[in-house]
Formats: sequence, C-alpha cells, structure tokens
Amino acid sequence: MKDFVRRMVRILALLAQWVVALFLALIAIMSASTAFGRQALGLDITAYFVSIAGLAMVSVALLPPLFFRFPAKARLASYALVIPAVVALGLTFSAVNDAYMRTPKGAQEAKAEAAAAASRIESKRLKEEQAHREEEQKANPAAAEELARDVAADVTPIFHPAITRVLG
Repeated sequence: MKDFVRRMVRILALLAQWVVALFLALIAIMSASTAFGRQALGLDITAYFVSIAGLAMVSVALLPPLFFRFPAKARLASYALVIPAVVALGLTFSAVNDAYMRTPKGAQEAKAEAAAAASRIESKRLKEEQAHREEEQKANPAAAEELARDVAADVTPIFHPAITRVLG
C-alpha cells in the first residue's frame, strides 16, 4: 500500500511539474508574440526579449526530465528564479506597452478602449437609475399613480405650433 501511495505521489508530482513548466512556456510564447508585434512598429524591445528569454530558460529548467536530475538546492533555485523572471517580464512589458501607447496606432486603440469603457459605465449608471425608479414605484404605488396622472395631464404638443393650429 505504501508503494502504491508513493507511486501516486510521484505521478502527481510529475504531472504538476509538467503543468508549471508548460504554463510558463505558454506565457513566454504569448509574450514573444506580443513582442514581435510591437517590434514591427519600430519600438526598441531588447529588454523585453531578454526577459522573455529568461522566462523561457526558467521554464526549460522546470521541465521534469531536467528538474528531477538537479540536486535539491538547484531545484529550489529553479523555483526561486520564477519570481524574478515573471517580475522582469511584467516590468519590461509595462515599459513596452507605455511606448506603444505613445504611437499613433496605440493612441487610437487607447481612445477606442476609453470610449468603450465610458459607454459601459454610462449603461451601468442608466440601468441602476432605472432599477432605482422601479424600486421607488414598487415601494410607493400612490406616488407612481400620481406621476402617471401628471404625465397624462401634461399634454405638450409634439408638433410645431403652426402645424397644431392647422390640425386644430
């Protein structure tokens, strides 16, 4: 029974190790895709490429065929290097993204994103306002009836006054 448990733990450790290594590799690949797109715009992204390469090397070091051959301290160091690699990637991406936003294409994209965000905020505000009105009407039906009577009593001509005279 102990042998079975030991094997299951070993299999789960291998599986987890593959997941971590492949996840970091996926992040590096997606970052490289972004980097090539930004490079096409003429931005200097050397530091970003270096941080991507660092993350890729850490990812390779975490692959089970290599990782489980390392001594215990090297295994710990492999995981300890994940944090600085991810932080470096985030910082360099931030710098590259800021530079991109200063390009005409980036500024246009930022403007469209800001307009979309403003539209979402406005629609949310309108929905909340409508919900608040409905709650007030449910809470006070007499006030709702009075409002309906006021609206019905206030017949404002919808046509131009000259047309109203003609229609008479």
